[in-house]
Amino acid sequence: MHNAKEKPDLIDIINMAHLHSYIGSPKQRDVPIIDQTPAFHKLALGKLRPKLSIKVLEKAHEKINETKAV
Repeated sequence: MHNAKEKPDLIDIINMAHLHSYIGSPKQRDVPIIDQTPAFHKLALGKLRPKLSIKVLEKAHEKINETKAV
């Protein structure tokens, strides 16, 4: 198990990305709640909630589409 008392590392970032990839999908109910994971607290993501995550993903999707259009 990954140590929750250590400083955040690449594994923590990957874990958060993995959990975020399930937001809004049926698989979301099969994974831990993001703010209840050690990585969440190690990365100090206190303000990151599902609604904000979705907004960030939507904005990123818009930027990707803009880049593709160029």
